[in-house]
Amino acid sequence: MMARATRSDVARTAGVAPSTVSLILGGRARELGIAEATEANVRAAAEKLGYIPNAAARALRTQRSTLIAIILPQLPAHPYMPVVHVTVVAGLQATEAQGYNLLTVSDQGAHDDTLARIRALVGQVGLAGVVSQPFADPRIGELLQSVDTPVVWMSPSPEEGALTSAPHVYVDENAGIDELIAGLNQSSLRQVVMLHGPGGLPPRIKHAASALATVPRIVELSGWEAAAGQREATELLRGHEAPTLLWCASDILATGAMRAVSSAGLAAGVDVDVVGYGDATADPARSPELTSVHWPLRELVTTSVEALINKIHGADLPARVAVPTSVFWGSSARRR
Repeated sequence: MMARATRSDVARTAGVAPSTVSLILGGRARELGIAEATEANVRAAAEKLGYIPNAAARALRTQRSTLIAIILPQLPAHPYMPVVHVTVVAGLQATEAQGYNLLTVSDQGAHDDTLARIRALVGQVGLAGVVSQPFADPRIGELLQSVDTPVVWMSPSPEEGALTSAPHVYVDENAGIDELIAGLNQSSLRQVVMLHGPGGLPPRIKHAASALATVPRIVELSGWEAAAGQREATELLRGHEAPTLLWCASDILATGAMRAVSSAGLAAGVDVDVVGYGDATADPARSPELTSVHWPLRELVTTSVEALINKIHGADLPARVAVPTSVFWGSSARRR
């Protein structure tokens, strides 16, 4: 195996001092007035030799890391879900656009296991900062603060950040929900049934129920998959008081509800309205197009990463930053 090229090899090939190589490849040539020809010569020598600077050593010299970690929630059984894909891709794009690199870490579920993994991470890897979900275990927040690593907390709703310190970037679910209620045809609001999966009443359903002029029926399903939404919607449509609006806590449940509407010989957006939340799995070929409150996941990740980089560079950040939701109006629900 060929030996890895060193800084001295590059310096010898380019005819400069090793320290000049470090300054040029560290991006300080223009700042220090190093001649463009010298810079070009050093970069050409590095490329010819296949020289890769040692990131750890550079961080020790400059006291500046370019590595940002995003700590994700516990991954689902099938991690190729759109929500995971969007989070990782948005994180990569946001960090690389600012000259940083991304490390992704997932919660393992058990508090002690996750704490141990994050302790090892901050102890073994020189991190510039961390974007993390809020954890119920306060020891994780205390750990991140104790090592003086800049942290920005990121969550899909304001309630999920209550146990963490600032700054906190979160999704304002209520903005899109209020817009949806204000825009729906009044006839669809006569008999509203809200469907959500297990795990307790989601804040977005709680807010929607309180904002409606009529009292909705709220049904907790056995699962969050489309089949669960289809089963419940099928039974509801067979009842004596069929719903005029099926309000689903996710687009996946709404997809199942629309299948039930179609199977009953009805038309979504004509005979019964269907709305969802998320649109992370929206299919542009789906007919009718689902009306949904857009969950701004990409914007949430991008805003969180940008806030962290600003914090790394010494900026003062507000304690809380809201990323608003909005409505995508499809044909599955009638508008005013």
